[in-house]
Amino acid sequence: MGQRTLGAGVALDSYEIRNRDLILEGSQYFNEGYKEGIVTIGKTETPSLIRYNAFQETLEVLGNDQKPQAVLKKKSISAHFDGRTYLLIDYMEKVVRKKTGYFNPLNEGRVKLYFKPLKKLLKADNPDHGYEDFKMPRYVDDSSYYLQKNDAPAEEILLNQRYLLMHMKDQKKALKAFIAERNLKVKSETDAIQLINYYNQLVDSIE
Repeated sequence: MGQRTLGAGVALDSYEIRNRDLILEGSQYFNEGYKEGIVTIGKTETPSLIRYNAFQETLEVLGNDQKPQAVLKKKSISAHFDGRTYLLIDYMEKVVRKKTGYFNPLNEGRVKLYFKPLKKLLKADNPDHGYEDFKMPRYVDDSSYYLQKNDAPAEEILLNQRYLLMHMKDQKKALKAFIAERNLKVKSETDAIQLINYYNQLVDSIE
């Protein structure tokens, strides 16, 4: 695909986003409306109207012609809007396949927690019996969390104590004590971030 630029230099794919004439429930967008934000290319920041297509995993900006355009997928290009930063990072899909996709970073440090905003499309569901309702094809949330250690590809995790301690087992005893002391419920994003940041402090203090 070719590329062109918008305004002060937002690199775009050459095709336009077109909505299909299908009747679907839900939305493929993580945020349906466009939000004011910044697209960053290297050190250049460009104010833009942005939204995220969580089904196609694509950043979209509203062009000068008021038509949506897809931002080029390059690691040198990121976006910040609606309180979230969108970065392209490497991750492992089902542990065996390395891919690159958009993630929202939730903390800083050698171990990082990421949120992967994602939608999937469920097919139409024909009822087995006449008294059951027909279900239209619909977009549903399929978002997840990933953990990245240093520069390794991020790996999907569940937000619970067992998964987090498994990935930070070199400080397991100290982390369990921290969980008990703070009465953390690490199934919550906020508590998980606290635990990971504490791990980063422990490891940084050793070196």
